[in-house]
Amino acid sequence: MSARMFACVCLLALTLSGCEEPLEASPQVQLSQVIPTVATVRWDPVHDDARQAFVEYGLGQAFDRRAPVTDLEAGVREAMVLGMKADEVYQFRAVEQVADVRYVSDTGTIRTGAAPTYLPRIEAHSAPGSQMAHGFAVGSIVSIPCTAVIVDGDGDYVWWHRVRSEADHVFIPRVRRSRVGEWVIFLAEEQDVAQNGPNHTVGVRVARIGLDGAPLLSHSLPAAHHDFAELPDGTIAVLEHDDRTVDGKHVRGDRIVEVRPAGAKKVIWSAWDHLEWDPDVVYGEPGTGWTHANALDYDHERDVYHVSLRNLDAILEIDRATGDVLWQLGGEGNDFGGDAAHDPLFQRQHQFEFIDGGVLVFDNGLVSESHSQVIEIALDTGAWTADLASTYESDPSLYSMVLGDVARLPNGNDLVAWSTAGVVEEATPDGEVVWKLQTQLGGGIGYVTWRRTLYSRGAGEEE
Repeated sequence: MSARMFACVCLLALTLSGCEEPLEASPQVQLSQVIPTVATVRWDPVHDDARQAFVEYGLGQAFDRRAPVTDLEAGVREAMVLGMKADEVYQFRAVEQVADVRYVSDTGTIRTGAAPTYLPRIEAHSAPGSQMAHGFAVGSIVSIPCTAVIVDGDGDYVWWHRVRSEADHVFIPRVRRSRVGEWVIFLAEEQDVAQNGPNHTVGVRVARIGLDGAPLLSHSLPAAHHDFAELPDGTIAVLEHDDRTVDGKHVRGDRIVEVRPAGAKKVIWSAWDHLEWDPDVVYGEPGTGWTHANALDYDHERDVYHVSLRNLDAILEIDRATGDVLWQLGGEGNDFGGDAAHDPLFQRQHQFEFIDGGVLVFDNGLVSESHSQVIEIALDTGAWTADLASTYESDPSLYSMVLGDVARLPNGNDLVAWSTAGVVEEATPDGEVVWKLQTQLGGGIGYVTWRRTLYSRGAGEEE
């Protein structure tokens, strides 16, 4: 082809999909031996001036997904292929982008491995023609064995990790896809049920593992429980029990502790320094302690923590720098007027999410009522008012005695995890369920985080 003809062909192609040329490379595929739905594709660089390099992949000939090469300066192109379903054959091709020309390799295949038989089957339902958010649910299956999982919109497992332990049972309430780096973080509570009775924790750890299953970092935190948050620099903030003896009586409070990647710990806040335990008050059900913290979030822009104290029916905002309680929503000591001053807006709550102008709360409700719901509260910290804006409950009604999660999605819908019922729903502001995941009987679900993509922000993607 003459140079002039090639230029004309490229000019025409650019108006359609860009100029495409063969990539003289032979990509090699390595399937993870630990997570057989994760593969690494490598090839020798062909164009040193490539502004972008990635792997296109998909089922059939779709090539509708992209795995980025994160380090263009390395001596080898390397991309981790994520989000693949188990026991499927994917086609892929390597791409290097130079100016307006795409250099594309020959097509190769990836055969993923089967999912473990111990994972319960998940059914997914979506409303025809609905505007649902597409992405992945990151969480855990809390049946036995408890397993950290990532599930796609079809209800298929695309990632899983079972924590091995000598204890009878491992409980994983929280799993997060790290905001940076190619890893997953989880909190695992090891429980020795046979010798010490139900829910007796004998060890706790917060661990990072690579998305390919490679172990990276693990911190033993015997007092940790329920939830943690990741800070931008890799620090992990975790809830810990803070036990004290008062007038000869053992009382279980809570604190927030930060753990640096190297392992250094720092106490940020303790309930004992800011709240008052009353020996004449019955706090929650027997054995649940005094404050019973159960959910923790971090606001990077304002450098504050938000923590849910279940047995006080309260959510607190805490200044990270000073440890001061900036305000309390709900319970005795509530700082807000409006509806919050008259009736409890929520009881025995777990996870929550602050949104523009308010907060979403998963309101578990009392055991005697066996009824859970999601509430939206209009919160004005200038006028110090908190008013009930809306409520949502599943149809038929569901009850989650423990855990339970809610988040506002980018499309304006809410993602709700009815944890012990084994159900996750995406509901519109009008209460229409546009997407639903349901596990088989006995398969509960931990806290859930939604991700549009499994690739890190460092790879040019957003959560």
